Amino acid sequence: MIRPAFPKTGVPVGRQIASKIPWWSSSKVNIVDASSGGGSEFPIPGQANREIFARNQYAWPLHITEIRMWTTPITLDTGRSSYWNSMKKTAFKFKSSRHGYLNSKWLPGMCFNTETDRHLMGYQNGIVFTLPADMYLSVGQTPLVEMHALNTNLDSRYIQTAMRGYDPTTDSPIVVNGRLDTVGTAATQAIVFAYDDERDQSVRDMWVRDFTFCTVSHDSTGYSRDPWANISARFFMAEGPHWCMEEITPFTGLADQVPAFNLGDENSYETYYPDPPVIYKPVVPFVLLPGDLFTVEAKLLDSTFWNLSSESIDLWVHFRGYQEGTYHAS
Repeated sequence: MIRPAFPKTGVPVGRQIASKIPWWSSSKVNIVDASSGGGSEFPIPGQANREIFARNQYAWPLHITEIRMWTTPITLDTGRSSYWNSMKKTAFKFKSSRHGYLNSKWLPGMCFNTETDRHLMGYQNGIVFTLPADMYLSVGQTPLVEMHALNTNLDSRYIQTAMRGYDPTTDSPIVVNGRLDTVGTAATQAIVFAYDDERDQSVRDMWVRDFTFCTVSHDSTGYSRDPWANISARFFMAEGPHWCMEEITPFTGLADQVPAFNLGDENSYETYYPDPPVIYKPVVPFVLLPGDLFTVEAKLLDSTFWNLSSESIDLWVHFRGYQEGTYHAS
């Protein structure tokens, strides 16, 4: 059946579903007390047993439009103010196999920040993830998102999510939403959500513009931290290439807007601490041709930041951009 929105060309499939299709690559290094001294250097490895962080394994170019860096949120206890401003105390080097070093000398993470207007000065209960271009979704094609909790505090929360867009014929708004119960114990459970309005398939044709995620506590005391910041996800799309190489990606890397500070433990004297993620947006995208590499190294500048005792912290780097689709509006 030819749908009214595409009477001459049929329904977009494969890479025809958008002019730009999401792509990203995320990875981390775990820092413990034994490796937390000032001057310690770390190459950032790849996820999923890949030795290289970001290699273009596709047969078409990848465009990197953002680089983000952050450390995992923690619960503050009294006297742990040394955790503040981690991106001022951690330096980075970025290198392209085609163009050499982006910066040949160590620069603190905060020096890369270009998007100060995307840091929210307040409690951020939810996020929006906007696609680089509207994506066509046909009836019968059901996007899936697999969510992982990074912290056991999420055991007492619901997750609400929605896929938003518009009708291809009338341009009227469409929202497909739902709620997931408790996320589960950290690193032991994954919850998969289908955007199907509980009908086992997409309700209708639509153009998808963005996804939203928020967390809601079972009770009224759930403000110990920005809860979504402790959730990672993996998207599975029915059409088009994979958005990443099977990586589980923190929502911090995908959110349009990030917090200007992280919430601490409301029972302590320090209710928040300024430790915003860095968002670097180059003037023009970095282009990775097939086989190209884009790598990163990190260096700890201040040992007082990393007094971890028996704890550890993950230092994340996230490359975000798009793959070239073949959709062209008529």
